[in-house]
Amino acid sequence: MYKNDKDWPAARCEELANRIYEFLIKNDMWIDVTIYYNCRAMMSCGEVNGEWKCSYNEAPIIVEDQDPHDYFEYVNPNHILSMSFEGPFYACMNGDAGDYGWYISQEFDELLAEYDLYYELGNGWNLTLYKI
Repeated sequence: MYKNDKDWPAARCEELANRIYEFLIKNDMWIDVTIYYNCRAMMSCGEVNGEWKCSYNEAPIIVEDQDPHDYFEYVNPNHILSMSFEGPFYACMNGDAGDYGWYISQEFDELLAEYDLYYELGNGWNLTLYKI
């Protein structure tokens, strides 16, 4: 299992994950998104007690013992937070949503800048964060 970056304690990672979740909810983009942090996954859809559940406008699904390396290759070795996504957030992050996508991408950049972070896309459907 991976370890968090030494400058990013668990409480700070959780705060950031919650801020990203709130940002996505506010912009109607909490659809087919998973946020990996602190060896857990905050998901809009996932398996809960053996059943598939989606939680698009409710509290997110939290699954413990999750490593983003198990799902995609490009993960910061000094892990802070990573994400996988489809749906509207994917469209915005990949330039497929016109002016609205540009606005969302810029607002996401500003949120990360508050924490002195930036993202790199690994593939079109995932990203990982790095310190500026």
